[in-house]
Amino acid sequence: MDALSPSWTALGVTGSALGVRSMILDSLKLNWDSITPTFLPSILERTLPGNLVPLVGSLDLEALLSILENEGTALGTVPSTPIAATLLDADSEGDRRAILGRRLPTIIDDCDEVAHRITTGPLASAAQHLSQALAAARSGHPEAAQALLGNVLDTALRRVWTKRERDLRTSRAEKNSPTTERFMEDTLPQAVALLPVWAAYAPYQSDKNGLIPHRFNRHATAHSAGSRRQYNRRNTAQAALVASSVLAYLHAEARV
Repeated sequence: MDALSPSWTALGVTGSALGVRSMILDSLKLNWDSITPTFLPSILERTLPGNLVPLVGSLDLEALLSILENEGTALGTVPSTPIAATLLDADSEGDRRAILGRRLPTIIDDCDEVAHRITTGPLASAAQHLSQALAAARSGHPEAAQALLGNVLDTALRRVWTKRERDLRTSRAEKNSPTTERFMEDTLPQAVALLPVWAAYAPYQSDKNGLIPHRFNRHATAHSAGSRRQYNRRNTAQAALVASSVLAYLHAEARV
């Protein structure tokens, strides 16, 4: 494994890769700051997606990982650096969601750049549909866009991952608990790209009269058409970001 992409395990993390952010940060501090106080920023500059690199000097890594995992707003590769900075600087999830709604047109453009860069390989057709979904949002049809974006995300995962890999990243079943070795071996780039996927696949069963999620949710998008709680500009922005971020990451992977 590239020394510039250390795994959580290599940093001394022995618990679940989800929900132990303070442990991860403690491990980073103990392992890297003991070598040189400037080592962590240099590692982040080499491992984070390009849109986040200009923010390394002021980046709160714990806040970043919390937003990705708990709020499901992807920040890797997209959105552009200014919007990413605004989202990271916001005081609350409510403020961040308001920003997503207001900045939807710019987020659409940022995500469309990703779609147009993926012209070959197994994700090329998914990228075309990503661009079509973004065009629908740009034309004033965010609900239609959100529905297609959910399918684009699902298709991308199925196109490049085995069922076991998908289950490990999306299923809450006990046998697929993220205490598995795969999550423990995640690098920082993997975590940035894939934690929002975990959030997007949070459990929701419409036939059990559960409360419809207010964040973008793959299951609720598929089974709660017409719900303004699920279908709205903010969730369209979230769907565009997670689909684009995942496509960019998977396309860059050597196995793709």
